[in-house]
Amino acid sequence: MTALASELRLLCVVGRPVRHSLSPILHVTGAKLIGKKCLSFGCDISRGDLPELVETMRGLTGFIGFNVTMPYKSDIMQHVDRLSPDARAIGAINTVVKRDGQLVGENTDWMGFREVLYRKTGFHTALILGAGGAAAAAAYALLSAPEIASEILVLNRSEEGYRRMTWLGGGIKRYSGERFELLVNATPEKAEALVGERAVTAAHMVIDFDYSRDHSSTQSVCARRGICYTGGLELLVRQGVYSLELFFGRRPAYERLYEEIRRYLTWRDAAFHTAH
Repeated sequence: MTALASELRLLCVVGRPVRHSLSPILHVTGAKLIGKKCLSFGCDISRGDLPELVETMRGLTGFIGFNVTMPYKSDIMQHVDRLSPDARAIGAINTVVKRDGQLVGENTDWMGFREVLYRKTGFHTALILGAGGAAAAAAYALLSAPEIASEILVLNRSEEGYRRMTWLGGGIKRYSGERFELLVNATPEKAEALVGERAVTAAHMVIDFDYSRDHSSTQSVCARRGICYTGGLELLVRQGVYSLELFFGRRPAYERLYEEIRRYLTWRDAAFHTAH
């Protein structure tokens, strides 16, 4: 085995679809920033293939873990050996790390969300759009820091999803038109399409989890009204910093990693326009 092969670590992101995912470039770039080498790839599979995939990764030499994206953040829980207390409470995994031959399910989404809201207080009411893994992570972070928002409202399509959110803890209620100061969009839809532009412009801060679709209209609405807006790219990199620490034992600097990912996106978009 060459020195390069012995140092190289394997990572991937599991979901469907994953062609839009920035996790592979985040893995490689983040590892480089802390002096590590890794190969990372997207793994687009069906739900029925999850057990075989996990078993393959368990025995793969050099494999140290993977990230999980929609729609498998809850499904993957039954295929790992252990869950962190945070992942168990949230009911979703976004990071799986190999420790002593076992696969441990972790959740760093809530940690990235918490970083965005660090030292921000004074939101009486937070409205969360959606009830999936990202929404649950946001609610978990807010429940762990009640000084940020004293009331949490949820707007989603299904009763089952809403019930899952209420299992996180007391104080979560269904949205019925109340005023809110913090708006968290954990869906792929535009926030103004779900609650109306007037409701969005009444907020003091808007956070979009999704980075794979164009949310520029929401961002423009916020810019016109002086509303603090945080996009999905920042959340991705912030949670990614914590995932990389779980994988490698060291955490790259957020600012450096964010700048590198932004530079990559600028290059990718320029290359796309040149080709077309």
